[in-house]
Amino acid sequence: MNSISFRKIISIIFINIIILISIFGAVEITFRLTFPEFNGDIHSDQLTHGKFRRYSKLFGYQVRSFDNKDEVNISPNEKVVLVLGDSISDGFGHSYHDIWWSQLERLLKIKDKNYKFISISGFGNNFTDNIDNGVNLISKLERANVKPYKIIYQFNYNDIQPYRKIDLKKINNISKFEIDFAKWRYGYLNKSVAARVIQHYAGILRKETSGSCDERSLDALGAYTWSFGSKNEVNNSEKSWLNFSKNVSGFHTFLSNRDIKFEIMISPILYQIDQLGLHPNYNHLNLDFSCATIDPHKKLIDISSTNFITIYDATNYLRTMFENKIKDNNFEPFYFNADDNHITPLASGYIAEFIAIKWID
Repeated sequence: MNSISFRKIISIIFINIIILISIFGAVEITFRLTFPEFNGDIHSDQLTHGKFRRYSKLFGYQVRSFDNKDEVNISPNEKVVLVLGDSISDGFGHSYHDIWWSQLERLLKIKDKNYKFISISGFGNNFTDNIDNGVNLISKLERANVKPYKIIYQFNYNDIQPYRKIDLKKINNISKFEIDFAKWRYGYLNKSVAARVIQHYAGILRKETSGSCDERSLDALGAYTWSFGSKNEVNNSEKSWLNFSKNVSGFHTFLSNRDIKFEIMISPILYQIDQLGLHPNYNHLNLDFSCATIDPHKKLIDISSTNFITIYDATNYLRTMFENKIKDNNFEPFYFNADDNHITPLASGYIAEFIAIKWID
């Protein structure tokens, strides 16, 4: 091969690379202009929805923190409020100061109520996971002569299910490769809006989005199957609620015996707040709440009342704030795009505001 032929081949390869880059660039720009709501959905060990996050340790438990301290220090005279919850209380899509309990801490300080909030929360935790975390941590704190002033359990409507976090991992039989690929996808591939949109619609195709409650099975109500008692899971739903009620009562007794206050904060879901369907990609999986046989909100209120547990229910307050913005012609999302569960920092602020108003010392 002479030098002229070689240069032609290199030139052709180079031109084709430029053409491919141009095509991908044009596609990406088109997707960014068409689907701006999917931009910034990046998650990694350091980022949550594009927001930086830091963690410290508290007796081996990972907790969101503002500084880079390895260990959280608690002095005996501090009024510590432990928050037990899932990704919402871990601050999904939030910087530290935007998380609902962090905002609540500041609002209470304005009222000269000084508390130190610490969140022992994690993605996928249900109430049983939270009980174990709470009991183990309180035992460790007792040995260090530290007693929390109050425990707040952040209830999520996907908490009522027959499976714990560790059970779900076993059931789904997720391999290390799948976990690593998912991390790469969330942290790097999601930088492309085109890739994120394709993932979104591919996820919809994997679900049964039409048909009767029986035909759709778990897809009819998704993660809310057991809290709302889907018609095809009535027995398991009732058992899950019964177990939940017993666990709440038992945990409350455990805390009462140690003179630790126990309260519950309800994290509303999108459909309870935005009843006009204004959020982008609203109910994209077409969840069918006509399949429900249980009113989970009433169930939770009844359980709290029976056990004399203070409950912070910001549902009506949050809905009013949302509707006020609509009346003012200033719509802002209270939930993240294509997400019916995770609240935005704006909604977190309103929830913190509500709890601050209702706060009981």
